[in-house]
Amino acid sequence: MSNTHSWPAGPPVRPARSAPPKWPWGAFAVASALFLLTWALCWFNANVVNEDLQNYCADLHTQSFPPEKTCVTGNGTVTGANAGWVTAAFFTSATLSGASLAGALTLQFAARVGYSSGR
Repeated sequence: MSNTHSWPAGPPVRPARSAPPKWPWGAFAVASALFLLTWALCWFNANVVNEDLQNYCADLHTQSFPPEKTCVTGNGTVTGANAGWVTAAFFTSATLSGASLAGALTLQFAARVGYSSGR
């Protein structure tokens, strides 16, 4: 009788870990760049364009996030406000930046501990 069993030559080999995808970090970089650009536009509008608004406005409103100085006149006219699309881009890019950072860190952690999605 011959022995037909083959025994492995060493300990079992673990499959190689796959690297985490790079696109979440790219999404984070793009969203952060857009956030910083819109913040700079809002700051420029509040502190350079509307610098002297407080000198002639009786009802001055300021806010810091996003930076804005506005003057409301008696008839309800608003002067000095940021454009609506800039404010929307500001908050959207801030949200996307936070979400993409959370996703990138989650994928980085999953790759580090060896989680596999089955692909």
